[in-house]
Amino acid sequence: MTMISLAGSRMLDRIGASRAGPISPPRVEEATRRQGTAVVLPMAGAVVSGANGASTYADPRSSSAASRGIGHVWASPALANDAISIRMAANRAGSIYSLGDQWRGLGGALLKRFGETGENYAQTRVDDSTAPDELAGLAPELRAQRAADIVAAQSAALASVADNGAVATFNVRLRSGLSVELGITVSQGFDGLVGTQVSLESSGAMSVNDRKAVQKLAEGLDRALEGLGQDDVASIDLSGLADYDRTAIDSLDLTVDTHRTHETQRPLESFALHLGGDRSSVTLEGAEGEMHLSVGTQAPPVQTMASQRQASLRVVLDRIAAAGQRGQANAALVEQMKSAFMQLQTAAAAHVPAQSSAQVAGDAAASGLADFDAGFGGPTWRLNAAGTARLGGQVSYRLNQQTVVTNRSQGGQSTRQTLSEELSADYRESLDGGMLDVDTGNYSSTRVRDASTVTTLIDSAAGRVKRAQRMVQEQQLKTVAELRHHQVTSERSWPAQRRVLERLA
Repeated sequence: MTMISLAGSRMLDRIGASRAGPISPPRVEEATRRQGTAVVLPMAGAVVSGANGASTYADPRSSSAASRGIGHVWASPALANDAISIRMAANRAGSIYSLGDQWRGLGGALLKRFGETGENYAQTRVDDSTAPDELAGLAPELRAQRAADIVAAQSAALASVADNGAVATFNVRLRSGLSVELGITVSQGFDGLVGTQVSLESSGAMSVNDRKAVQKLAEGLDRALEGLGQDDVASIDLSGLADYDRTAIDSLDLTVDTHRTHETQRPLESFALHLGGDRSSVTLEGAEGEMHLSVGTQAPPVQTMASQRQASLRVVLDRIAAAGQRGQANAALVEQMKSAFMQLQTAAAAHVPAQSSAQVAGDAAASGLADFDAGFGGPTWRLNAAGTARLGGQVSYRLNQQTVVTNRSQGGQSTRQTLSEELSADYRESLDGGMLDVDTGNYSSTRVRDASTVTTLIDSAAGRVKRAQRMVQEQQLKTVAELRHHQVTSERSWPAQRRVLERLA
């Protein structure tokens, strides 16, 4: 006989309220009667039957006690004691509002199991915290109907975990043409339901080598989800995914979507990572703003020394930081941008063929970084000592590098590398450092409009640089107006322009 526990009255009320009328048990009764097994409730082994003793009820799930008195109803009770289900139950001991707590170790456990067995997997659990003696006070003729209600409530709860859950999906495409898709859905209780659903499905039978390549991603996936699931600010850790086995794996995609939850303040709303193909990319949307990054995965057209690439990387990171500071972008968003940029560029550089000093000495003018397109933006604010906003506004930033190599008909090459940068910011700030209240008409208004282009030209023939030059064009404008009672009392501007042509060789 299958063991189940009672679904909580809160769960039953929620499910009943979502329907046009009360839960109707006849369909459950008919289905379970055909199965011919009985449900045993956790109250001294009492068997629930119909008033005439002929009807019996069954449910394919089971419930088990967990820490803090929380029971778990499982979609696949036969798997309730395996490593993945045990991890699901253990994660429930953490905060249900922390994605990091609810995700912990699940992705890695699924990949490890697949690497060892090559089998698909699916499991769902929901909370079941009803007192086990709920039926004790009911008359015998009412117990059967109540048991059927419980079965229906448990079934509905298991089926609705994904309705308003935070979803993480990981897809691995192999060079063999096969793929593996892993999913984790967490319902955090914003709709009254707390539960977790996991799955892993492959498109076909894989070789041992392919399964090992997938299994090696386990730790990296756990680290990535742990960073993205932090309670305050999401962090990006791609260290265990970016070095995937390129001989076996064609590409990876990791996505997270929390838009279906009812949480009003979400540190992470969406995330998408793509590794492989011609470009790798990261997009992120959260409480701190939005960012995007796309980096070429092929070797840069112009080869440079590793030291030159590192120097160029520092220059770009400094540009991003300076733009964030000038535009008053949220510090956490700027750090997310810098972290993603450094990791994807480092991954791209790891697959660039080593070059000798003689081979690249003439191309030191080029950055050596893979071409990229990066940007961040969204609302921005600063708090005062009292914890209220003293500044608020909007910021938008974009940085792009493009490299074009042209083979000349008479021999030799021409390389053109362009770095373009744009910053736009508008924000208002209280005059005394107190709380910003625009309605009073007393505040300062700042407008920033910056743009720059750095173009590097390299002409080479017979393996030697014939000419190299760099042109820098910059224009900056910052305007600050002070308002008193909605009237501009002062306005100052700081325009700047620069145009420089530098011969490098």
